[in-house]
Amino acid sequence: MKERPRLPWVGSIVVVAFATATLVAAFLAAPAHRQLEVRVYVIVLEVVGARLLVRALVRATWVPGPLRFDLAMRPRVVPAAGRPSEPGQIANELGAAASRALELHYRLRPRLRAIAADRLAANHGLDLDADPERSRHLLGEDAWDLLSPEREPPEERFGPGPGVEPLARIVGAVEAL
Repeated sequence: MKERPRLPWVGSIVVVAFATATLVAAFLAAPAHRQLEVRVYVIVLEVVGARLLVRALVRATWVPGPLRFDLAMRPRVVPAAGRPSEPGQIANELGAAASRALELHYRLRPRLRAIAADRLAANHGLDLDADPERSRHLLGEDAWDLLSPEREPPEERFGPGPGVEPLARIVGAVEAL
């Protein structure tokens, strides 16, 4: 069953009818106070008129959905801090390794060694550690210096990394395998 639309002015008509009936009763009961009774009646009519005016303005300017103020007051949802996706993690490791020697040796180097070992085995039938001479030849000197099994940790743990350009060449050499 469909619900009939409510008419917003019906309540106002009821209030005005009640105020009018009360005014007539007050005129009959206390004719000496007619001036006060009329003032009260006019105030009631003004309140009803203001109510109708506000409703008409709201209806004319109402935009569906929440107000911008309400949207601004909502708390912002911050995604839970978790581990970044693997490409994001690799990007973080590359950025850190380019600027710090410790990050290069302990975070990026193991990942690059694993990738290089997989590519050498799959594409060339080589073991990175078992055949160092052929691996060195395929990787190039810069990449081999980083990926060599004999590489020692950096003496200056918080020293600068190699920078972006040399790291890009090393990653390119591993990708080219």
